[in-house]
Amino acid sequence: MFCLRPISSWTTLFILSFTVSVLADCKNKPGSAGWPSPEQWTSLNSTLQGKLLKALPPGGVCHQDQPNYNEGACKATLGAWLTEDFHAQNPFSFDYNDDTCFPDARANCSLEGYPNYVVDARTSSDIEATVKFAQEYNIRVVVKATGHDYNFRSNAPNSLRIWTHNMKSTVFHQSFTPAGSTGASNSSSGSSAMTLSAGTQWGEAYKAASENNVEVVGGSNPSVGIGGLILGGGHGPLTAQKGLAADQALEFNVVTPDGTPRVCNEFQNTDLFWALRGGGGSTFAVVVDVTVRAYPMEPVTTWGFQTNSTNNSALWDASTYFHTQLVQLNEAGLTCYYYIKPSVGGDIGSLYGIFVSFGAVNATELVQPLQAGMRNGSWSAQNLTTPFGGIPNQYPNLYAYTVGANTAEAVGNDGRLGSRLLTEEALTSDPAKLRIALEQSTPPGNVLFGHLTAGKGVREARPAGGGNAVLPAWRFSYVHAAMSAPWSLLNSTAATAAIQSNLRDTRVAGLRELAPNTGAYMSEGDPTEANWQQVFWGDNYPTLLNLKKKYDPNALFYCVPCVGSELYVEQDGVVCTKDGSRFAAGNGTVSVGNGTMSAGNNETVSAAGDGVGASAANDTALLSGSARASSSQSGVPKSSTRGWEQAQRLFE
Repeated sequence: MFCLRPISSWTTLFILSFTVSVLADCKNKPGSAGWPSPEQWTSLNSTLQGKLLKALPPGGVCHQDQPNYNEGACKATLGAWLTEDFHAQNPFSFDYNDDTCFPDARANCSLEGYPNYVVDARTSSDIEATVKFAQEYNIRVVVKATGHDYNFRSNAPNSLRIWTHNMKSTVFHQSFTPAGSTGASNSSSGSSAMTLSAGTQWGEAYKAASENNVEVVGGSNPSVGIGGLILGGGHGPLTAQKGLAADQALEFNVVTPDGTPRVCNEFQNTDLFWALRGGGGSTFAVVVDVTVRAYPMEPVTTWGFQTNSTNNSALWDASTYFHTQLVQLNEAGLTCYYYIKPSVGGDIGSLYGIFVSFGAVNATELVQPLQAGMRNGSWSAQNLTTPFGGIPNQYPNLYAYTVGANTAEAVGNDGRLGSRLLTEEALTSDPAKLRIALEQSTPPGNVLFGHLTAGKGVREARPAGGGNAVLPAWRFSYVHAAMSAPWSLLNSTAATAAIQSNLRDTRVAGLRELAPNTGAYMSEGDPTEANWQQVFWGDNYPTLLNLKKKYDPNALFYCVPCVGSELYVEQDGVVCTKDGSRFAAGNGTVSVGNGTMSAGNNETVSAAGDGVGASAANDTALLSGSARASSSQSGVPKSSTRGWEQAQRLFE
């Protein structure tokens, strides 16, 4: 944007000329000379056999000026808006910060924040054709599987979205050998493994694994997609024992920005294989499937705990002691998810969560010294209204645990996460400093989300090929501490900015000072971190940037904060070059590598379910926006009155 004031005519001409030059070096958008004609979109749809969808705002059912307005569907859509399933099954929406069209007449509604078209991809060929089309017409591409992305990298205006949600299949390999293996001893061959297609969600992966008496390393939320988690690094219930999700990847089938299908493993396309494991989603390639290590199935023991207080001083004293014990509990084999919610105005504040153990490790036994220490501390005698205690439980396997012990996450709201990785030194060396940082991070009215999901397992992990692009600080950290900053959907710009700056400059700053040499988990970090390259990728960033330039010199994939995003600028929803260079146009001018798609030893896949959400019905309709609107409503999840009322409160 340029702010012009009265100046001389020759200067005005210069600025106008410069503006035209900048605009000429931008991605195409509707109305620009290079945007495809309706006939060209129709041709793409024919190539894709009817899988091209013209976007409609999902919340438009509540707005009379929208073509998909449907009074009967409005309340059901609003009630479903807070559910993960609704957004995962809808090709147009996304989980967080969707202010473009909220399903309520009080909010604005337009298509300005959504992709213009969505491809309901089912095969690698669908993705290849879409990517080549986008390269030819210089269109920005985003990728969505479930849309569970706090930094909304799966969404962008003036773009073409590849929706991989319906690519669902799982294959178990008793003994996996990567494509191109020479047969020599390596870190991948001979492992039990599972190949997971891009649309697979972790609950589906865990279920398929359990049916083969194995388990795989993924996220704690069964509705999250496998691709985004692995590409970002990925922590979960097993990562404290086995390493991060990215550490488990043995092979990817992907489509790179030039439209070429490639196999990436420790034998071919090795640089891209390194980058895909931790370098972030929507950056280097579109994942078709990924093969990950599988481990023998083990029983799970949990110990759910809680302590309450109306006295925040006592609560923070207890919480500080709790943190000092986490390192030794991790080394003994425990995972922990915990929450700290300070008292507000004298109501009940809490420290609560769950310890998780696998196999012979017994969480209930290992936490007894912690329970004794928490109950005997100076804060316990008078100031804790509920003494620290817990309830044990057992599950036959990881799948049963994720289904039985997890509650669905509420989505559809506005907010931002900030986080920091905490080391042994941060957790144990100076309890007084630790207490100050924790309290600063979580003032009353907020919640600290703690994840004891790193430590020993991540430190000792041995990724295929000897390494990957995961932030190195994960290897010497124990806790991923996160905090949220929500705001009302109708909040003023100034109020929202104040909430965001407080998260970054005060709340995260306390933990940043406590652990200055670590960084943050990119998928759950503040996208406005000043030194985000170092914070999210550390010393790996220069190599990642060079690989971004190699594989995606035309910035087909652009998101913030993602590798290479500093090379461009987004103006009114359009990506433009900064230095006056021009985007390459035409038929895939990128030339990289020499990898070709190979089925490797992946057996014939068995579908894990048709996975077709309601919005994906009638998928052969040619760009049928109105048909999409009506068919999508038949599959809106049934909502309770409570769900509708909760969504209404997002305005408060």
